[in-house]
Amino acid sequence: MPVSKITSTQFEQQLADDIGVRDSTVDTVVGPVRDFVIRAPSRVFEAQNERIRALFQLLALQNVNTLDPTDIDAFVFNEQVLRSTGTPSFITLTFSRVATPQFDLTIPANFPVGTDSDPDTGVQTTFVTLEAVTLFAATAGAYFNGVTNRYELNVTAASVTSGQSTSVGRNRVTKPLRPLLGFDSVTNKELSQGGLAAEINQQVADRYFLRIQGTEIGTPAGLSRYVRQTFGNVQDLLVVQGNDPFLTRAAVDAGAVDVWILGASPIQRTITVSFPGRLVLIPFDRQPGISVQSVQAGPIFVQNVDYTYVSDTGINSRSVRGQDGIVFLATGSAPAIGTPTTITFTYDNLIVALQSFFGGVEYKESGRDELFRRGIQVDIAIQAQLRVNAGNPTVVLAQVTQAILDFINGSTVQRGYGLGQDVEEFDIDGVLSRIPGVDNFIFLLLAPVGSTGVADIPIASNQYARISLANLAITLI
Repeated sequence: MPVSKITSTQFEQQLADDIGVRDSTVDTVVGPVRDFVIRAPSRVFEAQNERIRALFQLLALQNVNTLDPTDIDAFVFNEQVLRSTGTPSFITLTFSRVATPQFDLTIPANFPVGTDSDPDTGVQTTFVTLEAVTLFAATAGAYFNGVTNRYELNVTAASVTSGQSTSVGRNRVTKPLRPLLGFDSVTNKELSQGGLAAEINQQVADRYFLRIQGTEIGTPAGLSRYVRQTFGNVQDLLVVQGNDPFLTRAAVDAGAVDVWILGASPIQRTITVSFPGRLVLIPFDRQPGISVQSVQAGPIFVQNVDYTYVSDTGINSRSVRGQDGIVFLATGSAPAIGTPTTITFTYDNLIVALQSFFGGVEYKESGRDELFRRGIQVDIAIQAQLRVNAGNPTVVLAQVTQAILDFINGSTVQRGYGLGQDVEEFDIDGVLSRIPGVDNFIFLLLAPVGSTGVADIPIASNQYARISLANLAITLI
């Protein structure tokens, strides 16, 4: 049964009432009754009552964000649920040199490169390469970047530590921590990916409930629990099987089970292929793809002018069995057939890791074909007018903008929209109503990007909503 709160005042009154019915034959002079007999014990009793209430909330996992994280961790450990301390950040390091290489140059695995030390904290973020990559002198032309006029070698790297503090901006990782042989410099041309913050109490409790609900990995709850426990980058997932309308493979695979994933571990990769001709798909050798960074065969080709990125739309799309890639258009520039063509692209290594992990002998089930797939992002747009009745309007506008981005996309202290979660005007209003100074927020547009109107946005079970700052326009009135 719930444990009700009893304050020190209530304990004090109970003690006073009890003193009033005491046996006067045993009275002794002990000083002021209120200070010595009532007040001090009542405060101790209240503290004990609060601890009992906290224990009840812990056992019931109620109001978990008010509880001590160490209490939560100790409790959920009974079911082998461990709090994630965060995930590392991933970047692509570009090692470069001006002179034409005369011999092969290799960047080994675990080569460390760091940022400048933070001037406030003195902390330096260190990344290490994840694989050994070689710049071959015989084909040095394939590594030449005509924009920078340098020979460049791209290598994937991960942060040594984890958490959001490992996120870095462009051109921040520039300090080799070992002698850099054969190259003049190193940097990261793109923002880091990953770097999820440590789990908050509510996220730990959610995984604990999943652990209790599903102990058998062959059940949807069990699989969901195990994935969340084992892969920290998974923010949400949907398991579909049987007659579920989202199981697009059912007609060709009686044992099909699709697992839609929200979360990613983007990794950049470079491949060199023999050009097969225009209008012919050149699939990536790692699936599923996310984007293309560059295509060159001497000259650098332009996306959507010379070639286009093609996303597989078949029954195996967004998985390791997909066929994402590029196609050179009928118009525009193109290499000669047979020319070595270098493609730099980004793929989702989280899907690769999941498929490999659950495809192992110890997890493989006869008659069951699990396929992990990337959740589908739905980009939404909001246009609105904001009326401010107190405070600096510019400051309030900035707070409103950030609150919407955090509510939909997530932040270090809260999760964003999950799979299948509809975007509702009422929910957004509820968040903004708690911001001091907001008088009114009038929607002019609430719709998927490219659509019109103001209406709640239904999101399919294998989709999730996101919004970018470019698609969020708020004006003060």
